[in-house]
Amino acid sequence: EKAKPPAEQPSAKSFTSLGLAADRNEVTAALSRNQALSDFVSPPTLTTSGGYSSMASGGLFGDAGVSTRPAAPAAPTQSAPLLVPATSPPPQTTTSGPGTQQSSVPTFPHMVPGEKVVAQVKTCHLLVQNPFCEIVGRLLITPYRLKFVTPKGSLRKDLEWMRTVKLFDVAFGLVEAVKEEKSTTVTGALELKVIVHTKDLRALVFLVGSDQDTRTIYESVAAFSTPGNPAMLFAFKHFDELKRSEE
Repeated sequence: EKAKPPAEQPSAKSFTSLGLAADRNEVTAALSRNQALSDFVSPPTLTTSGGYSSMASGGLFGDAGVSTRPAAPAAPTQSAPLLVPATSPPPQTTTSGPGTQQSSVPTFPHMVPGEKVVAQVKTCHLLVQNPFCEIVGRLLITPYRLKFVTPKGSLRKDLEWMRTVKLFDVAFGLVEAVKEEKSTTVTGALELKVIVHTKDLRALVFLVGSDQDTRTIYESVAAFSTPGNPAMLFAFKHFDELKRSEE
């Protein structure tokens, strides 16, 4: 009996067409083509918008390539510390008690012990009859007196004698009456005058700017010249301060 010829072995090419096997040369060529393609086409750039990523226009699929896969969360970055602009420290205020701010109290020369300014009319004018003029200054009020002071160097030389004889100082014990006069100037402006008559025959006429200034002078004269309680007279305060300074 004749021997049967050996079965023909399928070639690598036939297996390749069936997808079962591949020739070594064909595999090598396929890998080379993939490598060349990856070098030729740059990887697409992903842009993130609204939590989804899409291909940029220069990518492999152009404008039509859109991926619906949610973009990977970005790695947390450490934010830079906020820079606070350097500012000057707030001004320090001196307080005499809790919640009480100490304000600057005006003073003047030759104040007696226990005397301090408790009120003032910051802007007023003193009318002088001879020579007829107005002296600009402010009226300081203490428990002891009314004190009209002028800016340094503003008093006329022919009126220096008034300061020398203390015409601008009126102790409350010398006040006889206080009157108010209202008039209208030729320009139609309202003019307020406060006239202080004294027991030594002086009459000081002050031009003030408002009714509040008038009330300040009236209330001060009433409170310190004739207080309801005699113990509130400045003489008692002055005596206590002298006694305390001697101890």
